[in-house]
Amino acid sequence: MGDFIQNLPTDQSIPNHEELAIVENLFKNHKKTMGNVLYEFRDSIIAGLLFILFSVPQIDQLFHKIVPITEKSFIILLIIKTIIFIVLLYVIINFAFSKKN
Repeated sequence: MGDFIQNLPTDQSIPNHEELAIVENLFKNHKKTMGNVLYEFRDSIIAGLLFILFSVPQIDQLFHKIVPITEKSFIILLIIKTIIFIVLLYVIINFAFSKKN
């Protein structure tokens, strides 16, 4: 087990520039934690929104109008929706968000 912070040796000297740079480098990534969390979950959020979009009954009706065979075969409808889902997810993640500020 580690030492208690009260038992660690300390002095009253002011940290020099090198020590401040090390501390800044170690802890600079924790300033915007919520932004980092949202950035990490961005792909999952996009996939979830696309899934909700493709789960709406109006999308099924649209596919029935465009591809009439989907009215008789749910498997074909599912395959078409899956392919479009994968393509849209790929395009959104790799091209739409590829440019950063």
